[in-house]
Amino acid sequence: MHRDLQISVPVNATDELVEQLTERPGVISLSVHHGDGVKPPGDVISAAVLNGDVDAVLELVSRAERHGPISVSTSTLDSLIDTEQVEGPRRDVDEATWEEVETALRRHTRPTANFYLTTAGGGVIAACALMAGSRVTEATGLVAAAVIAPVFEPLVRISLAVVNRHSQLVLRAVGSALLSYVIVIAVAVLTMLILRTGSHGFIHDFLHSPTYHEAEHPTAVTLIVSAAGAITGAIMVSAGRFTQLAGPLVALQLLPAAASLGISLEIGHFHPALDSLGRLGIDIGMVIAAGLLVFPYKHVRTHQGRRTAQ
Repeated sequence: MHRDLQISVPVNATDELVEQLTERPGVISLSVHHGDGVKPPGDVISAAVLNGDVDAVLELVSRAERHGPISVSTSTLDSLIDTEQVEGPRRDVDEATWEEVETALRRHTRPTANFYLTTAGGGVIAACALMAGSRVTEATGLVAAAVIAPVFEPLVRISLAVVNRHSQLVLRAVGSALLSYVIVIAVAVLTMLILRTGSHGFIHDFLHSPTYHEAEHPTAVTLIVSAAGAITGAIMVSAGRFTQLAGPLVALQLLPAAASLGISLEIGHFHPALDSLGRLGIDIGMVIAAGLLVFPYKHVRTHQGRRTAQ
């Protein structure tokens, strides 16, 4: 995927910026619409840019801010066909800009009704999966919960905010993360409470769930799987592959550990609850640490040290 940039700049900055953009090899096509800018007022520059050159282009655009207010919108291009530059688009990298990553993470983690309901729905499904007598139903439920509940995104948002040195965004991300796990634990307590009013067989099914035992007593294999999920998840976020994030979340034990914690508290098994809390802390730490490893590397090698605006 390549990028289409719509850049609104002051009139007195247009000529200099267009000259600089023309010299960039990653700018495949360029057009100027003089006087089309209304808010902010000025000219509008349209540029089709390779992913590998987007950060350099945005850095040039930011320098034009000394002439007045600027505005930039980005969108993806499915393909670029240019008779003079064929190899450039074919060799382009699959990376997202930090602004696009921040926007996507904010959309997934902002506390809204959708955030509350999807997190709660995923928590209910995860809790029911741990109490299912069938391993097929358990596996299906945990995969479905991983697709539904946004519990991975707040953690990587913390790491990205740290890398971009946005203290306010760090606090917001921490708040979203705490809220998401409190919701999962609370709905797990409520789900077990409701199910136990009709039958006590759910306690037996929960205590004999292999996923519960793995969350309570992690093995080297499950920890390696979680670590791989955390690292690949951070890479996928930096590449803008949000539709595939369910994979890393399935590999991690975030949802099963949080649901196990809630269920254990409801049935009064406090020692297993502490074990589940410990496993939840391990996997949360893995995700944040993975972000703090992957994002600085991407920051230097891919984004050329450019940070997003405060």
